Amino acid sequence: MEGPAQVLLHDLLDGIAPLDLTGDPAVDVRSLVLDSRRVTEGACFACVPGARTDGHAHAPQAIADGAVALLVERPLGLGVSEARVPNVRRVVGPLAARLAGEPSRAVRCLGVTGTNGKTTTTYLLGAIAGAAGDRAGVVGPAAVDDWHEVRPARSYTSVEVSARPVSMRRSNPGGTVSLTSDGLGGGATMLPTATCSIVQPGMVARR
Repeated sequence: MEGPAQVLLHDLLDGIAPLDLTGDPAVDVRSLVLDSRRVTEGACFACVPGARTDGHAHAPQAIADGAVALLVERPLGLGVSEARVPNVRRVVGPLAARLAGEPSRAVRCLGVTGTNGKTTTTYLLGAIAGAAGDRAGVVGPAAVDDWHEVRPARSYTSVEVSARPVSMRRSNPGGTVSLTSDGLGGGATMLPTATCSIVQPGMVARR
């Protein structure tokens, strides 16, 4: 996520209340990146622990590629600014939104989760919104479609909101479609996932 302009690290973190902040709090941050392969000069690299790999292990390469700050869950002491938080995954969304100028304040959002029919449902909802005179955009696993142009989705683009990311607190969906246990995985259980799927706001953009 690249911002419209560079932001000082302490301004980016305003309201997050990190457990610890080491290094220069006034370093200029130009982007917030979760994939170390996409780090460019001036990036803040978010070290997100995942199911297969831990972002903390990729921090040295991120720094070598130009990262000036790290968002971490444990101290690394690699010579750049570090903001330590209890859960990187929970704060990276709000930080990305701040860096991008809080675009969701001008965008109404709806998320769809489930086992089957997610993509179809998002396009049906987009078509309904378009027929009602609204502009609608659909963010999917392969492409971002604003009904005027279809662009390939990047690796960090939000999918329709799958069941497992819900259980891992990656996404906050607003609708459930054919939710069954085969779509969970990773130790997730049906009831907590179904509950948060129904009551929390989502991430498929409508503007």
